[in-house]
Amino acid sequence: MKKKIRAIQYGVGPIGASIARLMHEKQAIEIISAIDTDPAKVARDLGEVVGAQDAPWGVKISGDAKEVLEQAADVVIHSTSSSLPKVMDQLLMCLEAESCIVSTCEELSYPYRTYPELAAKLDAAAKYLDLSEAELRSRLNDGKTLAQIAKDQGKTVDGLVNALVKDASDRIDAAVASGKLTKSQADDLEAGLKERMTDLVESKLRFAHHVDFRAPGPAFRGFRRPDFMPDFRFRGFDRAPRRGQSA
Repeated sequence: MKKKIRAIQYGVGPIGASIARLMHEKQAIEIISAIDTDPAKVARDLGEVVGAQDAPWGVKISGDAKEVLEQAADVVIHSTSSSLPKVMDQLLMCLEAESCIVSTCEELSYPYRTYPELAAKLDAAAKYLDLSEAELRSRLNDGKTLAQIAKDQGKTVDGLVNALVKDASDRIDAAVASGKLTKSQADDLEAGLKERMTDLVESKLRFAHHVDFRAPGPAFRGFRRPDFMPDFRFRGFDRAPRRGQSA
């Protein structure tokens, strides 16, 4: 008999409840715990909260995400919010627990539409580290930080930070020269730039989807690449499927 997939349900709102009911029907999946911060749901049986006819399931909902994530699940099913900034801490906590994540957060689908600055930083890092697309993606998904990868490549962390700062500064200068940014706006962007880049290289980053960071075409969910950001491709990601194509 094949080993069951051990899953944690993170978020038991309407979407999370539907997912939990569906997972419970699958013989290949075992829901080992659930997380939600709603006091009306904490300590209650998951099956009862989601309205399952065969409740109770013997799975308690907890408000302590860190404690639940220590259970070494095979996957965390995350469904708490559509906003990436709102769920970032939750996702980072899952990554710190070395958990695989499947999330319903829409802004994770094509992050290059909403967060082109992050994509540009990672592109510069890939070039400095002299890694192929597959190598960089693999090492990041293994849980290594950019700083650790730099050391593995015989590069200095300071050198990586400086490369990121230079790339960002060059882009800002180009935007000023083309009239897409004012000098005042540029000064605001450059303030604390080195500190932000240092935080980036020390953070753990993982990517589940291969996407094109050039962001051509119409906006996604109302977001566009800012006009002052140049067209670029992030090494390590492939083109996202066009409308009508499967992923």
